[in-house]
Amino acid sequence: MKAVKTLIREVFTGGDEYWALRDLRYTEVLIAEWCGRLIGFLEYYYTILWGELAGAIYYLGVSRQYRRRGVASRLVLAAEEEFRSAGAAYSIASTKSSNVASRNLFRKLGYVEARDPVMVSELKRALYAYEDDVFFYKRL
Repeated sequence: MKAVKTLIREVFTGGDEYWALRDLRYTEVLIAEWCGRLIGFLEYYYTILWGELAGAIYYLGVSRQYRRRGVASRLVLAAEEEFRSAGAAYSIASTKSSNVASRNLFRKLGYVEARDPVMVSELKRALYAYEDDVFFYKRL
């Protein structure tokens, strides 16, 4: 867990760093390693959304020198497998509109950007993503 905390401090600042660290005790974590070194992580949890179980991608981070190599994609796909195994109907995620790489990642992996205000509100609550402004969902 120490390596995950170190990577969180490397890739996030401010509120994102605080919440990603604080909520490690409430989330599950998937990791990506290269030659024994932690290079990426994904924090997730489960929630009920639209009357069904959903896997929520809470935080996703990849070490700067390993970005643009498919690490984040593999972490998201691994999370989706975990979600399916648990019987989840959806995978959900959020980001800020300024995070173009994250937006492109989720679109590439088949996520739909929520535009309906009611749907956005429900996703925002389910993800505890009150500072984010882009919300995604994918039927599993």
